[in-house]
Amino acid sequence: KPIGNYEELFTQFSFHRIHRSYLVNSAHITSFRRKDSVVVLSDGTNLQVSKRKREDLIQKLQGF
Repeated sequence: KPIGNYEELFTQFSFHRIHRSYLVNSAHITSFRRKDSVVVLSDGTNLQVSKRKREDLIQKLQGF
């Protein structure tokens, strides 16, 4: 299944699409580096946030 199908299923569980290849759980986001648009996860993983998803993610994180 395409990731878009999973996005629809998991949005209610605080998962967010940050890139066409990444769907992440907000509970595991420890920081967001605006300078280079990178999300840092609780396990230390760094993931690039796409330009199109950046503003949406910032708004969601401010409300989280």
